[in-house]
Amino acid sequence: MARTTPQPCPRRTGSAPRSSPPRTAASTPTTAWTPLESYDPPSRLPVAAGTTSAEPRWTSSSPRTCTPATAWPRRSSRSCCRSISRRSTTRRRSWRIYLSEVYLGHGFYGLAAASRGYFGVARADLTWAQASVLAGLVQAPSAYDPYQHRALAKSRQRHVLDRLVATHTLTTQQADAAYRASLALR
Repeated sequence: MARTTPQPCPRRTGSAPRSSPPRTAASTPTTAWTPLESYDPPSRLPVAAGTTSAEPRWTSSSPRTCTPATAWPRRSSRSCCRSISRRSTTRRRSWRIYLSEVYLGHGFYGLAAASRGYFGVARADLTWAQASVLAGLVQAPSAYDPYQHRALAKSRQRHVLDRLVATHTLTTQQADAAYRASLALR
C-alpha cells in the first residue's frame, strides 16, 4: 500500500474549499461572514497590571460586544462559575444520592437496603466491620460478594480498613479489631 502524505485540513475562509465548485451569486448566502483572521475588534483599553491569564483584562468602561471570538468563552466561564458556586452546597447531597442508588449486589440498591439485606440492621447501626465490607462492594459487587467469595471480600475489607487508617479516620488497633470481628451475615 502506497503511503501518502497527509494534506492540511482546509481552513474556513471566505473562499470555498478546493474540492467544491466556485460560488455563484445565487449560491452565496445573504449574510456576510467575516473570516476570523480578518476580524478587527473594536478598540478597548487593557488594564496594565494584575493580569495572570493569557488574555488581557478590560476595564469596565470598555464596550461589551458579543463577537464570535468572545461569545463562547464568556458563556463557558459563566457556566463554570455557576458550577463552582453550586459545588460546595451540593457535594453532600450528591454523596447521599449516590449512596442511596449504588448497586451493592444481590439486588440491593443503596446503602440502607444493603445493610438490611446483608446484615439485618439499619444503616446507622452498622459496625466498622460491616461498613467496610459494604464500602468494598461498591467497586465490584459480584467479585467481592461476601456469600460466594468470602476470602476476596475479607481482602477487600482489609484494603478499605487500611485506607481508613491512612486517612486518620480509624486507628490501627480499631482497624485490626474491625477486621477480626464477625460479619454476622444473614
